[in-house]
Amino acid sequence: AEASASMTGTAQPPATMSETFGPTEPAVDLLFSVDQSGSMDDDARNLASSFPRFAVEIESYTADWQILVANDDDGCRDTDIITPATPNYEALFEAAIQAGGGWYTEALLTVANTALQNTGPGECNQGFLRDDALLHVVLVSDEPEQSFEPWSTLVAAMQAAKPDAAQLRISAVAGDYPSGCGSASAGTGYYEAAQATGGAFLSICDSWTNTVDALAAASAWAWLFELSETP
Repeated sequence: AEASASMTGTAQPPATMSETFGPTEPAVDLLFSVDQSGSMDDDARNLASSFPRFAVEIESYTADWQILVANDDDGCRDTDIITPATPNYEALFEAAIQAGGGWYTEALLTVANTALQNTGPGECNQGFLRDDALLHVVLVSDEPEQSFEPWSTLVAAMQAAKPDAAQLRISAVAGDYPSGCGSASAGTGYYEAAQATGGAFLSICDSWTNTVDALAAASAWAWLFELSETP
């Protein structure tokens, strides 16, 4: 035979807990390298003219950012390191992003890696890399990546420039993968580098308004913290 009984009780809710994680202003170091071949003139101009919007967007994530532009084969910066405190930084970025170039202008992983190797004391990019900062490398080209070394080798070398490989993010603005778009060829090499580092791969044929918004978002730290208690 079945039996039943009535029960009553009260519950004591747990105490409310509050925890704080991470720096209030996570630091971000941004390295831009832009293909300077003739077919890229309009794209470089569009990126330059969109920079004020990028600067506004990135401020919603952090005010502790700095930018280095390196387009030359030697990886050396094309202007001083740009920070929010740099006077007239929009004009400096606009000029730098359309300057330089060389044999490796369509091999931007090589240019970016060379730039990072030149950040030590007394070298041309001294003071750019900060150990506590996210390093976001942004590469812009309408051609596939054409370095002599495999993309994976160059990505590994760039990761080695940081205390933690997870602090490197590579984003690319290039021809759609895998078929290209408009007059741009597919951004092979750049696509794989972005995928391997959690960066953004963006179409060079898209609106530059959308592109700079996405680049700013990709410059934000991806925080993951463990709570001290089970919620």
